Amino acid sequence: MNGTSFNLSAHTTRRLVLDRRKILILAYVAVAVLLALNVTLSALAAPGDLDTTFSGDGKVITDFFGNPDAASAVAIQSNGKIVAAGYSNVSTGNDDFGLARYNSDGTLDNNFDADGRIITDFFGNNDEANALAIQSDGKIVAAGYADHGTGSSEDFALARYNPNGSLDTTFSGNGKVVTDFLGSGDIAEAVAIQSNGKIVAGGYAQGPSRYYFALARYNPDGSLDTTFGGGTGKVTTDYGNDAYGAGLTIQSDGKIVVAGFAGVAGNTDFALARYNPNGSLDTTFSGDGKLTTDFFGNNDEANALAIQSDGKIVAAGSANNATSSNNFALARYLSDGSLDATFSGKVTTDFGGSDGASAVAIQPNGKIVAVGGTFSGAVTDFALARYNPNGSLDTTFSGDGKVITDFLGNDSYASAMTIQDNGKIVAAGYGGNDFALTRYDGDTPLPPTPTPLPPTQTPGGSTATPIPTTCPIQFTDVLPGSTFYDFVRCMACRGIINGYSSGCETGNPCFRPVNNVTRGQLSKIVSNAAGYLENYTTQTFEDVGIGSTFYQFIERLASRSITNGYTCGGVGEPCVPPTNRPYFRPNANVTRGQTSKIVAIAKGLPIPPTGQQTFQDVVEGSTFWSWVEALATTGAINGYACGNPEVCVPPQNRPYFRPGSIVTRGQASKIVANTFFPNCQAANRP
Repeated sequence: MNGTSFNLSAHTTRRLVLDRRKILILAYVAVAVLLALNVTLSALAAPGDLDTTFSGDGKVITDFFGNPDAASAVAIQSNGKIVAAGYSNVSTGNDDFGLARYNSDGTLDNNFDADGRIITDFFGNNDEANALAIQSDGKIVAAGYADHGTGSSEDFALARYNPNGSLDTTFSGNGKVVTDFLGSGDIAEAVAIQSNGKIVAGGYAQGPSRYYFALARYNPDGSLDTTFGGGTGKVTTDYGNDAYGAGLTIQSDGKIVVAGFAGVAGNTDFALARYNPNGSLDTTFSGDGKLTTDFFGNNDEANALAIQSDGKIVAAGSANNATSSNNFALARYLSDGSLDATFSGKVTTDFGGSDGASAVAIQPNGKIVAVGGTFSGAVTDFALARYNPNGSLDTTFSGDGKVITDFLGNDSYASAMTIQDNGKIVAAGYGGNDFALTRYDGDTPLPPTPTPLPPTQTPGGSTATPIPTTCPIQFTDVLPGSTFYDFVRCMACRGIINGYSSGCETGNPCFRPVNNVTRGQLSKIVSNAAGYLENYTTQTFEDVGIGSTFYQFIERLASRSITNGYTCGGVGEPCVPPTNRPYFRPNANVTRGQTSKIVAIAKGLPIPPTGQQTFQDVVEGSTFWSWVEALATTGAINGYACGNPEVCVPPQNRPYFRPGSIVTRGQASKIVANTFFPNCQAANRP
């Protein structure tokens, strides 16, 4: 690094790796952890401020072996824990896949391979994880490259881990997969999980004379998917000059979009390609499935990609301006590949040095956040920018839309990011020679519409408040006309539920309606729908600590005797003197019967009359009869017609409720919405 120019592209650095062997890669991970805010600090915090409830100053550093460590990816699990992936330089002098997992307070999670850190070697040479995705079952997929050690012989490399950090041996037998494309250097830079469980990895592959965009798709067992790429499971795309894929996302229709950069007229430009689900180029995108975008006639590189809920595509990276200095660069495209004129097509942002964006995400309100780094001539620092939907800088974010963060005067760079459910922004990069983590305050989610009720009153939510007609919330996996659209949108627009900002196929907020709802998640949904807003400072359950993800919601329900826990002393749930608190099991699944009980009590529904039976499998006197019947009476729930597969019992031929079946996030949304806001479906209809 010198004082005249600093190219922040991690991909340019990796080209040097291929050409000159191993130069230290500037790609480290910053992870910020979900922690409930202190009330006083929350009142003072503003969007763009470092979140001082995270490790005291909003920043965390993690070392592995005292050698250089760097991570290039970050993702948040459904329980709020954060996983970072990259590389760790081990005692042999080589790099291996490095993963770290953090609790919501920023401490390393000792349930993840004993000390919160894991390394994975492939062939005894240099390996690096550049991308990360978390499956719906909690398994972790890391993608990058592994070096065979015989010249320029890197291959795509994937590793899958169980939730406890051990390698998943159902994935290719040993948890690891390598894929060669054209016999030379192949680097995976991005990974995404399709809704059917198949895994798509993207990056670039080295051919005899140049580099190509490269894609591979894998079955859930790690084998290449022969329905992709004409039977090979692999696809390469030629731009006529060197081309490097960097960001990847999957649209709601299954089409795959890749962003990177390609050589054009002696320089590099943003390059995008869109593929059909079978891997063929989508000719409805720019005529041939490919496009390039120039900014100032100099070198431009797209490093990241996100798709808005309206289908528009946002690419972010760097553009070299007329003064030979790099700026943050964003381009937004319509679904057909044309530049979006409402975004000025292209936007650049100067931080005062040489700048570049490495990651981008779309907030539920449509604002765009990009992170990367800025080089002032002395050191490199984290850099963040937030934009309004029209591309202008958002001045509610740190006053001017831009934030710079230093790590003790050392070089630092944000390589990855995600947005938490509470709106806080997690930036990931390097600080010095270690994993670096930062968290920033973002937009506070909208509070629930229902009026708060004190614990002594009968709980119940408002049914009169219509959904705001200007509500911008749209989850990419719950689209208009889908099964749960009305119910999910009804509550999302009231701030009762939210989705996920990371791990989504399109890189935009998704709801994951088919995932099982947990006890913690259901507590949050019901508490918000009922309008409970009081704050607690005492701890009822041993496994729900003060400040943990669902703490306030669980305490609000427990204080009203709507939920209770499990007596300590069971397997994995020791009694802890002197309190010997019960356990709540916030990550456990919830059945239809349990959901009915919680929702009916929270709404304050009356006990049904004796002799009433709506469902064949919920008879009077059974565990959940009164609550199931109470909801059935209001029309909030229904059942499954007999005969498929349950037997019909004449003369009533009653439907079945299946009280022991596990409830999904979509089903839970429907039950709660029907109970507290019965006009949701009508409100969502034109």
